[in-house]
Amino acid sequence: PDLLRPKAVLLRQPRAPEIVGAKTVLAEDFGYANTSSMVVVRCADGVAADRVDFAGSKPGKRETKTFLETHVSGAEVEVLERVQLSGRAFLARIAEYADRIDTLRSEIDRGYLRLGRLKGELNRLTGADPTAPVPEEPEEVAGPEAARYRSMHGRFFRLLGGLGRLKARRRALYRKIAGVKKSWFGHVANIRAALATRHRAVVAAEELSVLAVEKKDPGYKGRTFNRMINNGAKGQYTRRADDTLRWRGIATLKLPSFYTSSTDWRTGTVDKGQRSGSRFRARDGAEWDADLHAAELLARWLFLRPKPAAPAAASTL
Repeated sequence: PDLLRPKAVLLRQPRAPEIVGAKTVLAEDFGYANTSSMVVVRCADGVAADRVDFAGSKPGKRETKTFLETHVSGAEVEVLERVQLSGRAFLARIAEYADRIDTLRSEIDRGYLRLGRLKGELNRLTGADPTAPVPEEPEEVAGPEAARYRSMHGRFFRLLGGLGRLKARRRALYRKIAGVKKSWFGHVANIRAALATRHRAVVAAEELSVLAVEKKDPGYKGRTFNRMINNGAKGQYTRRADDTLRWRGIATLKLPSFYTSSTDWRTGTVDKGQRSGSRFRARDGAEWDADLHAAELLARWLFLRPKPAAPAAASTL
């Protein structure tokens, strides 16, 4: 109480956003097997103010689908760089910790069942209420059950201490998972910021919804794995990545994530059937990596132009 330790927090005033008129955009698709797929594009026309306003209005699925079906992109947009960061090693580490947590959870559950049975029998021998806590000091029990009571009393507290140690090991695994996520997401955020800085690009990213791996998905590794991935993943990455960009004075814009995996930007075709696993296959046979395709659509999103009107059918006489 008599020691004062002043602390200082260093702040950097970010530059004002410069999205309207920007000619270079970096966009990112955030996922699982590939944690980050990034594409940098350039368009001489620059980002129009009405496009920024439309994105800022947070359009819903219907408005977004209509927009994507009526706008296209082509050779006027140049792809400067593609970067994809595989998350397979990251997911494997999370899965390893999740398996160990499941094993500990099973041991803890079995231990509590045994503890409950011991508690009921101890309270029966002392005449206490079945739900009453077991005293740390053994009580006096008369008759032939005295030795049995003392033996069970000792087993009860040894088991209770063992359960405490198992739960401490489980908490340690939770902390390790949090550390792995913090390290990996920080690494990804720094790469994205460096890429944006090198190309002097504004950053467009989708509004991340709650992440989840469905049971039918090949990447699903159990309830614990799913919870460890989802718990704070969106918030951790978004905060770290966006803070890094703000610190470096890089302008950012959130885009709707609807239909990024199912739209062919060349023709304005929105069809879920075009996405098949890790590949995007357009109706004309063109094919892309699905995550990089989604990132490229997000990068082109701000440069999409109205689809040309279809030529009128020739009349016959």
